[in-house]
Order: sequence, then structure tokens, then C-alpha cells
Amino acid sequence: MGILIILEVKVKSETIEDLKAFLKEILPDTRSYEGNQGLDVYFDIEEKDVMVLVEKWQSSEHYHKYHEWRVSTGTLDKFRTFFVGKPSRRFLELADV
Repeated sequence: MGILIILEVKVKSETIEDLKAFLKEILPDTRSYEGNQGLDVYFDIEEKDVMVLVEKWQSSEHYHKYHEWRVSTGTLDKFRTFFVGKPSRRFLELADV
């Protein structure tokens, strides 16, 4: 069963455009990674420095393999340089109802 991951983070306001350019560079690889079923990036309408990533993965195993790859390449460390504080992450599983 698929999982949905929601990551919410406050971005350093002076780096928002740099972050968007970075995401445009790296997200094609994420979207084509085995098990990825979609990824969208949102910015809050009122709090312009709040970003929300919504990722859909075939399984938690697929996501964790991808996450390990991003850690090993250093991409995740670079991604975190744009953040103020620690992001909030939620792992959701579709209810069979």
C-alpha cells in the first residue's frame, strides 16, 4: 500500500529563490526514482517562507531507499541549509475504508 509524506519547513526568506532553483535541479531525479508516484511543492499563501512538500511513494521501503541515496550523495545536507529550524514530517498510510 502506498504512503504519503508531508514535509513542512520554514525557509530562510533570503534563500527562497535559491531553494526553488535547487529543487528544479534535483526533483526530476526524485520524481523518476523507483517507487515515487508523485511529488509537489507548495508555499504558504500567507506565510511566504513556509514550504510544504507532498510526496507519494509506492511503499515505505521505496522511500527509505531513496532517502538513503540522498543522504549518501550529500544532497540532503545541502537541502537543509535552506531551513530555519527542523522540518515537520508526517508519514501517512491510506486507510482502507
